[in-house]
Amino acid sequence: MPRKAEVFPDDNSPITTLRLCINDAFVKSGVGVLIGTLTSIFLVNRKRWPVIVGFGLAMGFSWANCR
Repeated sequence: MPRKAEVFPDDNSPITTLRLCINDAFVKSGVGVLIGTLTSIFLVNRKRWPVIVGFGLAMGFSWANCR
């Protein structure tokens, strides 16, 4: 009896690419906010701008990686 072929999603499909880009954005934005928060707490007396800059840089890196 022949075995059934396993079905894998196409690696070049737009859905797979979008899923990977969104996942990358979540991970990098979380890391950017974490680094910005730690910088804010320990270096600049609890200002808000390091968190915003960390998030913005992370989203920019994610966008560049997605292209």
